[in-house]
Amino acid sequence: SYTTCISAWAKSKQPQAAERAEAILYRMEGLHESGHFPDVKPDVISYTTAINAWSRQSRHNGTVAAHRAQAILDHMEHQFSIGSSNVRPNAVTYTTTIQAWAKSQQPESAYQAETILAKMESLHKSGVPHVKPKTFTYNAVIDALARSNGYEHKMSGEGAKQSERILMEMNRRYAAGEDDVKPNVHTYSGIILAWANSREGHLGAQRAQDILEKMEHLYESGETDVKPNGLIYSTVMKAWANASSGLNGQREAAIKAEAMLNRMEKLHRKKSLKPNVMAYATVMKAWAKSGDIHVSRNAERIMKQKYIQLNSSTYQALFKAVLNLMPIVDKARDQVVEAIFRECCREGQVTEWVLMAFERAASPRLYEKILKRIGDNANNGSGSTWEKNSGHVTIRQNLVIPKEW
Repeated sequence: SYTTCISAWAKSKQPQAAERAEAILYRMEGLHESGHFPDVKPDVISYTTAINAWSRQSRHNGTVAAHRAQAILDHMEHQFSIGSSNVRPNAVTYTTTIQAWAKSQQPESAYQAETILAKMESLHKSGVPHVKPKTFTYNAVIDALARSNGYEHKMSGEGAKQSERILMEMNRRYAAGEDDVKPNVHTYSGIILAWANSREGHLGAQRAQDILEKMEHLYESGETDVKPNGLIYSTVMKAWANASSGLNGQREAAIKAEAMLNRMEKLHRKKSLKPNVMAYATVMKAWAKSGDIHVSRNAERIMKQKYIQLNSSTYQALFKAVLNLMPIVDKARDQVVEAIFRECCREGQVTEWVLMAFERAASPRLYEKILKRIGDNANNGSGSTWEKNSGHVTIRQNLVIPKEW
């Protein structure tokens, strides 16, 4: 059927998938309106599937995708208003449009999401069937509040505060017997992300941690659907790593970020969750921003944590993580990058791919300094080769690692 084709395009992950899905939708309309194909009439599923196609593309083409999803929803409402009873938007339709706005990360995405939510609540109260906002709808709105690039939402923390107000309303209604609005792990995760993205510094990071601790308490008391996952812990770590309020405050933030990492490792010992490379790199970033003079020593100490498996792939990932987390090349970033590279040398894990990752993460000055040092050692015959040290193929036959590395 035509709707099946729309669904296939929506799931295809092709660059033009949403455009093709929408084209089929309006082809259906045209065929039906021609009078020659009375059975080829798009229904609420057809339109909602096309909206979903745009929602899936919102992360890559946010502005266009979100507006196209909204345009289809507006068209549905118009068609219903002039007599097409089978295209009345339902809760899934509205929520899918909210998700398109949330993924787009546009400045107006939070406003648009809340506007759609308000409409759903108003329609539900007036007796319209199948439009009641449920947990997945509220989660989508919270996600929009967390990801919106609107200045007022981030700088004032208003998006995070509004997401907490939504949580309070969900809890109130759930306590009153509405099981379909019960907050779950995605609800809390979205609120934590909202605070981490709020640019509220220590206040935002502390609030994110408070909510995580509330999740832990709820889970320990039997609420299994709010069990914190690794992404949530990493988000709180990121919040602390990005917090800034003077050197003393930055040092405190680094301590709290590392404490969160230690908490993850403790949970891993209970076979609950395991920190990934990004978690370790986030803590390195926090210490790099702290003003602590022992940036390299802190990075090396973190790399020697028990639960990070150091191999060539890990070092590549660490360089990439530092590159993403610390986009501005400065002395602190170079210190972290050099510490990672030296540890890589000591562990005998330098490969061609590692050197390429190191080159991307290092400043030109640091990269030239390291290569010069290696070249000097090759000329005087000191040090040990990568091939001898690790068994990996050497990148250049005359590159020699200094012994003290």
